[in-house]
Amino acid sequence: MTGIYKIENLINGKKYIGQAKNIRMRWQEEKKLKKITRLLKEDIKKYNINNFSFEVLEETNDLNNREKYWIAFYNSFNEGYNLTTGGSFHTEIHESTIKILKEKSSGKNNARYGIKLTNEEKQKISNVLKEKYKNGLINSRLGKHLSEETKEKLRIKQIGKYIGGKSPRAKKVICLETNEIFDSISKAAIWCNIKSSADISTCCKNKSITAGIHPITNERLHWKYYDDFINNNIKFKKEKLRKKVICLETNEIFDSISEAGRTKKIDISFLCKCCKNGNSAKGFHWRYL
Repeated sequence: MTGIYKIENLINGKKYIGQAKNIRMRWQEEKKLKKITRLLKEDIKKYNINNFSFEVLEETNDLNNREKYWIAFYNSFNEGYNLTTGGSFHTEIHESTIKILKEKSSGKNNARYGIKLTNEEKQKISNVLKEKYKNGLINSRLGKHLSEETKEKLRIKQIGKYIGGKSPRAKKVICLETNEIFDSISKAAIWCNIKSSADISTCCKNKSITAGIHPITNERLHWKYYDDFINNNIKFKKEKLRKKVICLETNEIFDSISEAGRTKKIDISFLCKCCKNGNSAKGFHWRYL
């Protein structure tokens, strides 16, 4: 039987509320003074186990919440044998328990009583703590709560602080067609009307060739991170990024595939395939120069 039980001292009326997955077995253990609180154990020795009654309060699987309920109902934390307010994660500990813990860890009872740290040991501890603070392993504000007024002030202060190029993570990018430099990928995406700025990012990482089109000329755009651009000494020459093409029937030469496609009204991707495999497009054959 799983649920909540009550042990009551028939002489002074004090009660203990507990939870167990097997209530009957728990009572047998407690009669043998096992798995029992300090206060209850002392009184069982004093008054004898025969002066205590055992009662099942309810069968339930919601042990933590129901234990808290019954402890509050009988007030057994303040006037009984319970040392906590119940549940697996106790919110309050009995004063007598706190007193005993203090006595065990203070003065001569403390394991480090009389031991003084050397300056070297102090410095070592200081360095470890500083490193933990630096790496975020220790939060200096843990347990501290901000007022609503302070939260609002901080929120207002941060508005617009990290937008676009103001963000500490922002990277400058350069459009190789126009030589225009943007403070961030998001600003570049807005300029060339790209819904996802990730397209420019993948282009900068050489995972794709182009991203977006020029708002006026409709040219496909090539991008680089500005730092990579400077470090690799890439020249601002868009002609290096484009290949000229020739129409074999008319001997017309175009500066790029896109220009030839716009002029002859041919799909650019199809025209690109024709230049590679020798097929014709709209009756014309094409080659890269």
